[in-house]
Amino acid sequence: MDLTVGMDPCPTMDWTRSVSAVSMKASLEKLFSFACSLGYSMEIAGTQMSYVEGKKITLKYSDVKTTYYSLLHELGHVMIMKQLNLKADNTVFSLFYSGYLRPAKKKTKVDEVKLSVTLVHEELDAWRKGLDVAAMLELPLNLSEYSEHACMSVGTYIYNAAATWSELYGDRYEGSVSE
Repeated sequence: MDLTVGMDPCPTMDWTRSVSAVSMKASLEKLFSFACSLGYSMEIAGTQMSYVEGKKITLKYSDVKTTYYSLLHELGHVMIMKQLNLKADNTVFSLFYSGYLRPAKKKTKVDEVKLSVTLVHEELDAWRKGLDVAAMLELPLNLSEYSEHACMSVGTYIYNAAATWSELYGDRYEGSVSE
């Protein structure tokens, strides 16, 4: 089923193709309108993951519930950028460790550890901000289901951070991240 949003940057989605989608239609459209009011366009595609890039939110479509929770999460990222007064064209992967992408500096394993750990922090914050968005817009939310989606998502970042840490430090920890 192709639900890719075409030319309209602020679409009204037709979710009637799925019975479970009908119950969430108003909430999703409210989220779409909110994103558009912030100047973001939307795309639902068959991508590996959902993400914000520039002023566009791309959502992985697997089912309506996942799309709904993913959009709340991605809007959490948008709200963090807004709160920190960052431009939407900010190209850093981690808001908390932006030095990682400075091209003049050669990246070390320590840089990779710092980035991977701060990404966990950023992802957790975005899931929390997604809850704020739902509350602000008075959207229905099953907190248990939302938390399950958040745990599964953040778990991949934790796994990657642990692998990066282990690659550099093995089993030892000396109280700081250094060479």
